[in-house]
Amino acid sequence: MVQRWHGFADRSMAGDLLSREEAQSVLDAPDEELLALVDAAWRVRRAFHGKSVRIHVLQNAKSGACPEDCRFCSQSRHYETPAGEYPL
Repeated sequence: MVQRWHGFADRSMAGDLLSREEAQSVLDAPDEELLALVDAAWRVRRAFHGKSVRIHVLQNAKSGACPEDCRFCSQSRHYETPAGEYPL
């Protein structure tokens, strides 16, 4: 199976798309193939982005007062959280 993941990586780097069945096989990969799968994914990432890393930070700007409803953020006024409220 290791060759399968590397084959998928090679095809992806060449611009080919995986079929739905192939993409599903990645999600259904057995645990013992995880390291081989991560290695193949790292090859694709390195080919397109090198070793650089970009970090994004969610800054607490409007605790409890943000009008957005991101569904993952406790800063939103749409959720009841024990955090204090303050404006920007």
